[in-house]
Amino acid sequence: MILFRYIAKQLLSVWITISSVLLMILMFSRFIEYLNKAISGGIKPSFLFIIILCRITDFLGIIFPFAFFLSILVVYGRLYEEHEMVILQSCGISPAKLLRYTYSIGLVVLLLTGLFNFWLTPLGMEKTLQLLNLQKSFTATEMIQQGKFESIGNNVYFIKKINKDKNYLKDIFVAHKNPAKGENNISVFIAKKGVIKNENNSRYLVLNNGYRYDVTAGQFGGNITQYDDYGVLIQSKPVETITSEAALPSSELFKMTSPEAIVEWQWRISLLLMVPISILIALPLSGIRPRQGRYSNLPPGVLIYLIYLAMLMTFKAFSLKRPELKFSILYSIDLFFALLGCLLFFKDKLKKLVIAGR
Repeated sequence: MILFRYIAKQLLSVWITISSVLLMILMFSRFIEYLNKAISGGIKPSFLFIIILCRITDFLGIIFPFAFFLSILVVYGRLYEEHEMVILQSCGISPAKLLRYTYSIGLVVLLLTGLFNFWLTPLGMEKTLQLLNLQKSFTATEMIQQGKFESIGNNVYFIKKINKDKNYLKDIFVAHKNPAKGENNISVFIAKKGVIKNENNSRYLVLNNGYRYDVTAGQFGGNITQYDDYGVLIQSKPVETITSEAALPSSELFKMTSPEAIVEWQWRISLLLMVPISILIALPLSGIRPRQGRYSNLPPGVLIYLIYLAMLMTFKAFSLKRPELKFSILYSIDLFFALLGCLLFFKDKLKKLVIAGR
């Protein structure tokens, strides 16, 4: 029991550390991605941190199995390098018993991975989609920031001054692409001031005291129109709701028979299966020969794990395009790597059987 507590303390402490580092890296990369969208007007700045927080559950559902896989390689690699594993083996810790210890400790990771992938991740995804739906319902003027050029849809906006309630706009520039009249046809609106008005379920930016220039890029000439009031259509139809099987509760997803729902269910199961399968692969890879470095087992181990994860992600997308494969393709990948783990773990016994059979 003392040895079990010692191994558990080492594995779980390293697992928590690695999970924290990986989470910070993923959050930072996604933060940069969403920040660029916020700067370009694609995301409302006030939504930025909320979306990042909602995506944490999605990150952790993938990070937990990988972090535990790395913790096995790091901790057991250190035990081999410092000859502690030899002492443990002399105390009766056989490879099979070490595997049982590791699976017992990995049960914590398995439960947390299941908690996130089957419950918390769908909740976070649902909240993210709600924010994106709300985001799409905003009009162009609600997304525009004062004194900056913003490209939104087919329009480019520049408004020098916007009051707090955004119902009074001053010094307005709008460039509108006209695909129906040609790829390079553009209408440019310049006005001293403007307001937003609702009419017949549509929203208009009503410009006052301005000019409209109709030009075609690369050609001479064009039309100039002076106006007292001119309405530029902003939004005329309801925004479509964004939906995704990834946001559905697991209890509801299990009952569905659509290809997308079945693939999403298999994806959640596969992420759960990665925990016991990765333990089976990591344990034999953690063994270090004399004069090898403590971390010499990391590159091949990480490569195998990343291939496993990449194959799941690739064939998940492929399954959506080939519904006839939806019942087996992700599980077949899990089975392949489970067999690989068994081959690595029992390779010494297999060698003895081959030698005895000669």
